[in-house]
Amino acid sequence: MFCENCGSRIDDGSLFCPSCGARVNAEPMQPQSAQPQNYGYTEQPQVQQQYYDPGPQPGPVNPEGPQPAPQPAPQPAPKRAPKEKKPINKKLLIIIGAAAAAVILLAVLAVIFLPKLLSGGMSAGSSGGDSPKIFSLYDGRYLYAAPEADADVNDLLNDEKTDAVYTNRYNTGAIIYNDGEFFLFDGKKTSSLPNLDDKDFTFYTFVGNGGINFVYSTDDSLVLYQNGKETIIGDEGMLKKVTFANVITAADGSAIGYSLTDNDGNSRGYVWDGKKSIELGKNNLPLFISDGAKYLYYENYSSKGEKSSLVVRKGLNSSKEEILCSSESSINCGFNKSGNEVLFMNDDKTFLSVDGKAATKVLSTSSPDLVQKYGDNYYGGNSSQKIFGTMLNFDSFANRFYIVDGTMYYVNAKAEANRVVKHVDSAFLSSDGKTVFYRDDEKNLYKINGTKDGAEPELLVDEDCWNFIISADGKTVFYENTDDELIALKNGKETMLSDAANPWFNTAALFAGKTFVFIEDNELYLTSGDKPEQVRGLNQDVMDFQCGEDYILINGEEEILFSKDGKKFSVVYTK
Repeated sequence: MFCENCGSRIDDGSLFCPSCGARVNAEPMQPQSAQPQNYGYTEQPQVQQQYYDPGPQPGPVNPEGPQPAPQPAPQPAPKRAPKEKKPINKKLLIIIGAAAAAVILLAVLAVIFLPKLLSGGMSAGSSGGDSPKIFSLYDGRYLYAAPEADADVNDLLNDEKTDAVYTNRYNTGAIIYNDGEFFLFDGKKTSSLPNLDDKDFTFYTFVGNGGINFVYSTDDSLVLYQNGKETIIGDEGMLKKVTFANVITAADGSAIGYSLTDNDGNSRGYVWDGKKSIELGKNNLPLFISDGAKYLYYENYSSKGEKSSLVVRKGLNSSKEEILCSSESSINCGFNKSGNEVLFMNDDKTFLSVDGKAATKVLSTSSPDLVQKYGDNYYGGNSSQKIFGTMLNFDSFANRFYIVDGTMYYVNAKAEANRVVKHVDSAFLSSDGKTVFYRDDEKNLYKINGTKDGAEPELLVDEDCWNFIISADGKTVFYENTDDELIALKNGKETMLSDAANPWFNTAALFAGKTFVFIEDNELYLTSGDKPEQVRGLNQDVMDFQCGEDYILINGEEEILFSKDGKKFSVVYTK
């Protein structure tokens, strides 16, 4: 069977999804708001999916024609009415969410993966750090700003007249549409965007993953809003005959790529370098731009849709290009954080290209799973281990473990794959980069250290591991056994943490890489592998929570509370 939350395969009898931690037999919570429809509410923990801005999200190469990512065509938002508020165009609410191949999954096992921004030449904004500035919880009013933000931000985010919120990839910036007006949130305060109030408006993306500058269209033109100034990208009025437009930006904000498709299905790609637009030509659709715009990846497809090619250009204006592959089927891509590497799947094989060079075959499969370790940061918060069509915040695809059809491989620095061990169901990698904890298809839990076949695994738990997570240093394993008991295995000693933990998503989460957090009887508990300690002084039931590397966010019965040390909690918002 498959997880209803993230789509990952789940063995029959499992209580939790091995990828996102979702409990298989859990019933969806009901919204607590009287008007959740204003927020695109879905009965899943990915509560921002209908209007979250994924930033530069490369889509799969499509040989069928000009469809780089399934976004709706740009549509104008309503103009402000003097007395009666008009509902915002539905296209505005879904234009970004429909393009995301990987959407926010804020179940606890996902939120520990949050990226760090690299500075850029187009004023991408300051680093997002490890904590987002806007949090979302499984609640009818689920948007909350961090404590350092002005108090009125939460009121605006949760106002019943707020129809849409677009956040950047780090949640450090947002555009808020409320009662016919637009506001910009910069991580601390909101400011009005009066120039947008009386215009037809379609939001595309923020510039850079943590930036607060953004790209939008109005009056049939593509516009860059940067530091309070508006600059038309390309030719003024160029969207008049366009039925589809797609926009991406480099992670560091150094360049913007866009493609335009007309009524006849003819497409052209362009790149904006901050001063001018560079035409890529007909049927060349930009997919990804590396830091500093050193590498540009784009799709070239035949006019008849019979063939697609993945191409890398070394510099925006360079004539040096490399055709990485050509195929009659779609080509799925994944990029490392700087964009100098692309891992792609073609003809049932996996290939790697480094620094714009010809690709090398890595694996004889088109469906590898990455073995996660604590601190591997997934853009967009996707807890799935799949690498298709996404960007991952690690340095290289080499020197990493992969799982292929139950067999774990290690890809070395030369992009050579060595088989390590068979019968692997799910796995985590400790911070040393070589010790892997894995569960086999019979629910046995093992530890193995080695990168080549012949390494001997050590049995830790015998046929009694339903779900597990390890501390960053690999010294403690937290798991749930077949009796629904939460257990800590530390230095060879087992300690039962709870036999009555909350049977929802948040039964397994790590704080600061070592502290295990869980709910029992609507109370929050923390443990490093010894006797759990209850968080005191909350004076209310704990409904659910988020946990990241350096924060814990509690959804209480009456209040939202925030902590950076797991001890002292401050009120973020009163419901």
